[in-house]
Amino acid sequence: MASRFLTGFYCGLFSGLLPLYLAECPPKNLRGSVGTLNQLSIVIGILVVNILGLPDLLGTSDRWPILVGLSIVPALAHLALIIFPESPKYLYMKKNNPDAAEKALLNFHNHDRLLVDQELEELKDEKSILAHNPHATWSDFWTQTRLRKPLFVALIIQISQQLSGINAVIFYSTDIFVKAGLDGDWPIYGTIILGAVQILMTFVCMVIVDRAGRRILLLSGMIGMCISSFMLALTRIFSEKIEWLNYMTVLSAVFYIIFFSIGPGAIPWLITGELFGSDSRGKATSISVFVNWLSNFTVTVSFPFIESAIGDYSFIVFGVLLIFFSIFMLLFVPETKHKPIEEINDLFKRKTIFFPSSN
Repeated sequence: MASRFLTGFYCGLFSGLLPLYLAECPPKNLRGSVGTLNQLSIVIGILVVNILGLPDLLGTSDRWPILVGLSIVPALAHLALIIFPESPKYLYMKKNNPDAAEKALLNFHNHDRLLVDQELEELKDEKSILAHNPHATWSDFWTQTRLRKPLFVALIIQISQQLSGINAVIFYSTDIFVKAGLDGDWPIYGTIILGAVQILMTFVCMVIVDRAGRRILLLSGMIGMCISSFMLALTRIFSEKIEWLNYMTVLSAVFYIIFFSIGPGAIPWLITGELFGSDSRGKATSISVFVNWLSNFTVTVSFPFIESAIGDYSFIVFGVLLIFFSIFMLLFVPETKHKPIEEINDLFKRKTIFFPSSN
């Protein structure tokens, strides 16, 4: 129990710190691609564990402790973070150390003097603006409009990631494949294939996110998941009468993963850091990560009861939620691609609804 608690504590801590670090280190034109590395590392880890958990490997009653013990490998790998430089934004804004920030930027940007000077100038401008604003307190997120509006957007995006039903698909994918008619070890292999698809599409997201933008990928992912959710429900409902619908159930699950990975999987971790300045980014990320994990816990615990109560109609619930989330992304989420925090703050001051224009 103690090891489970410590592992969970560390995962929760790291899931907040890593997106924050990745948001503060790269230049604006690479902020999206670098930010998606967090989700890419998560899905790679899930696939590795699924493979090692096969019965032919470590997925047996006598070998599973070895599988659990292997978590020490990434834990030890994190010791390499000691040699990584601190976030340039943290050094400049919080530690008031421009020289150390410049040195970190040189390391991150391969000693590109022009790029480093541009970043330093932006940090200088941001610091001068923040000098007129006191450091954000926890209560400011509820009392100040400049923080409350982006926090509301960030929290709905985090909630939508989990209440989209993705964990129901991933955690119970083996059962989905069994009910679809796959037998033997094929349900387990199907889950592994889903993991491989998720890695591939998260990589695609990493490649295109700084070209396409965050908002369009979030919106298209939500709409695609909504359609896939209703397909998954309908194919499961009528598969007993129409046998070939079992194959459509599997196909629906694959499309579910594809649309999740193309946007809603990676971008919530990325966009939260882009919606806030240095005076509030850390606290905002902490609140968002807490809400994300709370939503994760809620879905994980409640889905077996929902499925027990309404059976194959359970994914219709997620489909209805995804309709709401798609409308929210369309109306209330601004585009943050390549925008400095001052411009994003100005967007929230001028507008609440970002449709038809997100700028």
